[in-house]
Amino acid sequence: MARRRKRSYKNVKIAIPLDDYIVLREVLSSKGYSSVTSWVREVVEKEISRIKEELQPTGWIKLDLDPLVFIDKLSEIFSKKCVEICGQTLPSTIVAKDYSEEENLASRFCDILLSVIKDAFASFGLENQVYGYKCYPEPHVASLATLVFYVDEYPYTVSLETKTMFNEEMRLQMEIKGLRVSGELVLSYWRKKLYEILVRRLAKWNPKFEGENIVFNINEEKLSEFENRIVEALKVFGEVLGSKVLNVESNIGPSSAKFKADYVRNNIFYDIVIEGDKEELTPGKYRIYLKISA
Repeated sequence: MARRRKRSYKNVKIAIPLDDYIVLREVLSSKGYSSVTSWVREVVEKEISRIKEELQPTGWIKLDLDPLVFIDKLSEIFSKKCVEICGQTLPSTIVAKDYSEEENLASRFCDILLSVIKDAFASFGLENQVYGYKCYPEPHVASLATLVFYVDEYPYTVSLETKTMFNEEMRLQMEIKGLRVSGELVLSYWRKKLYEILVRRLAKWNPKFEGENIVFNINEEKLSEFENRIVEALKVFGEVLGSKVLNVESNIGPSSAKFKADYVRNNIFYDIVIEGDKEELTPGKYRIYLKISA
């Protein structure tokens, strides 16, 4: 029989003012505690249990799978499927002669998305940790089909990335460029890295953290430089993730700020957004709160 590992302990001493100790002892005695020590032990055990629960991985993190590795596998499987279905590698072109055919294509690609996603998870032995698959055919939308699935009650999406146009015969022509996944899927592993890049690039404004927000105090004449540095941070982030930066939009308005970067890696597209509020402290001086989202 395997021997159980012996647990080690750390003694922690706390000092309680005598007056408070006397009051505590009397009150706790009336509640059934044999001593102040037994009450402290119970409080600490409950708090440790709560903290451990908070630290448990949630969402995509529970899969212990780098999203970039998943993206590469997803691209590989979807590319093969496009060759089988369309007879072409990505980008693939399909034509719909009327709305009815668009509906059929949307329904068909729902089945393809479901098959591709399930195969991708199965290749990592994770098929039992993903559930709630639901695909929405969208013949009137460029994405054509969007699949939603859940990991530990967190929703993620995958949709077609297409470019639509009408050909010479006025039939709807779609160029399938790849798939688009939730940016949150990528951020599940890589959010901390983006925060690190931002803090390093914006260090001159002494960033401070308030919850998930990074807070900066900035003079008006420095707003343009501040904006450019965030744009550069998003580009650097793309390099770190081995992704091509397709576009970065930025805007700092009177009361808000928003930055959106569009990336692609192996025909898989995703967006990352940094946004937040802007408030005026004094004329010409502002406080900006930024949060990473997708």
